[in-house]
Amino acid sequence: MGGVRWSVDEESILGEKYFDTPHEKLAPLLPKRTWLAILQRGRGCGLNRRNGGYFLALREPWNKGKKGLRGTIRNFPDLSPSHELAYIIGVMLGDGHLHYNGSNYEVELGAKDRCFVEEFSRCLTKIMKRDKPYPLWKWKHQEAFTTRATSKFLFHFLKDYRGIKSVIDVFPADFIRGFADSEGHVAHKTRTLVSVGMSNTELWYLSFIQMLLKSRFNIHSNLQLSCRREGRKTCYSLMIHRKHDVELFTQRIGFTIPRKQDRLTDFLTNLNIKCKHEQVEQIRGYFGFRLRCVNCKRYVRGENN
Repeated sequence: MGGVRWSVDEESILGEKYFDTPHEKLAPLLPKRTWLAILQRGRGCGLNRRNGGYFLALREPWNKGKKGLRGTIRNFPDLSPSHELAYIIGVMLGDGHLHYNGSNYEVELGAKDRCFVEEFSRCLTKIMKRDKPYPLWKWKHQEAFTTRATSKFLFHFLKDYRGIKSVIDVFPADFIRGFADSEGHVAHKTRTLVSVGMSNTELWYLSFIQMLLKSRFNIHSNLQLSCRREGRKTCYSLMIHRKHDVELFTQRIGFTIPRKQDRLTDFLTNLNIKCKHEQVEQIRGYFGFRLRCVNCKRYVRGENN
């Protein structure tokens, strides 16, 4: 069955047991695989066996004198459902990138918000079981910060719909928060109208999140066409308009980025403050001039009325 795709459970067993588990104990754990298929899969994933006849010798200068070799169980990610893994999945559906350069399988994020990239790096660090967080760097002529992790197991896991679906079912709030940090925004037309939106070119991403918001958090949202330009992909938006739904989103999901979260909190705080319309301005309309409050942007009546 060498041509059958390996499941997530089989790869998890391979990553945990391949390094030092004897043949007579490892083979029964993978009954559908021959021993030759197990060795080929392990070597293809960069894993090593302690037995000298079954590991790939790596001779990099930095590795001399160390007992462990690159590609052992220490580099196998923790793919069990967790808050960090659900957040990473949400980010990867937004601003994250999966890139294969011919030798490395890279999971990468680039964004202008430093705190956003730092949170993604923290989650990657915990998933990859590292002691030090992944570094951030900034290109000379760009404003975006970038961080990157290399893992073939995590790369293929993020492409497996069944695997990520099992994580999202357990931690839906962290998944939506990661997607909202990537593609979300806070908008207000008037002082009494605040909305939360998420935009993406993939309509089924937004439809899936809309279903999660309704079924798991009882938050009502609408899907709408955001923009359509010739020669570019059509962009769609998921909007949360109702005040009660926006408050639920703030309390149960929210944003990790302080800039977005503070903006949303300030708008909700100002909703409960009654404006006295102390400063007004004249706005010319179709039927003449009207008075509009400078603070809340609502039209008011004249003093004589």
